Amino acid sequence: MRTAILLPGQGIHLPGALIHLRRDATVADVLDAVDATTIRLPHRISHLLTRTGGPTSKALFAHDPLSFHVATFTAVVALGRVVLRHLADDAVTLLGHSVGELAALAVAGSLRVEDGARFLLARHEAIAQIAPPPGGLLVVTAPECATRELVHTPGLPDVALAADNAPSQTVVSGPDDQLKAFAAVAAERGHTATRLSGADMFHNELLSPAAAALHEYLHTVPVAAPSVPIWSPLLRRPYANEDELRAAPAHHLTRPAHLRTAMLDLHSTGVRRFIDTGPRDVVAKLAKATLPEADVTAVARKPVPPDHVIHILRPRSDVPHGQ
Repeated sequence: MRTAILLPGQGIHLPGALIHLRRDATVADVLDAVDATTIRLPHRISHLLTRTGGPTSKALFAHDPLSFHVATFTAVVALGRVVLRHLADDAVTLLGHSVGELAALAVAGSLRVEDGARFLLARHEAIAQIAPPPGGLLVVTAPECATRELVHTPGLPDVALAADNAPSQTVVSGPDDQLKAFAAVAAERGHTATRLSGADMFHNELLSPAAAALHEYLHTVPVAAPSVPIWSPLLRRPYANEDELRAAPAHHLTRPAHLRTAMLDLHSTGVRRFIDTGPRDVVAKLAKATLPEADVTAVARKPVPPDHVIHILRPRSDVPHGQ
């Protein structure tokens, strides 16, 4: 069965997500690479992901957001590599959502795991240099067309469409004061707009100077051909060359994430199975809302042992394999 591995981005850190997989060689390699690269962070990333009793997701994001983001990336890459290893005989395409594009490159071997972690450190520094206003993301219960209309409301110059996630779910990005005004306008038109926890103000032109600096930074990072195709939500096709792959990790700073259309595009190419490799099952729910007929699986709604991963990857027998 043709399969898409979904690699989510923001807001999905799960403490102890890899606790039952810490002795898996693939997972251990990812943890070791990230720990060696992020030794100066306040929290050891492997401890956040393989131990209990650490900070909650909310507390970690509030007091050490950089470790929060690196831990999210690390868990997604580790789980993605485990899933890819078990799907060795399947036709697989990777799809990264938002900063999940960085994880997709690391899972496919286009980017070394340690270079992915270094990118997140560089991103943190680049954003600190421009000091954008405090902001975040709102999840909106509205389709893309309605949300695009809402963001053009007078008085909201810096609110932007951040993501088109599902038929009735979008995300907007902007400064806190304008997001508050946006939520009020959305409510007047019958839509809820809820703050996305564990997420910064990405997908916004206010970060253009930081994006430019990171594009320059990425020219110094070695990139290799991926072991499996990586689908570009922006280009609506697989990445085709080194230049396209090198640009991908910085897309999430200023460009909207087109998850819904990317999943529909993959389905049109014959993909019938979608596997969410992130902690929790956020992207799996979006996939099911977009493609109710597809075989959608989340491998890590909670910390799971290796045999559970193998079991859950067995395809459903009621999903047709053909077009």
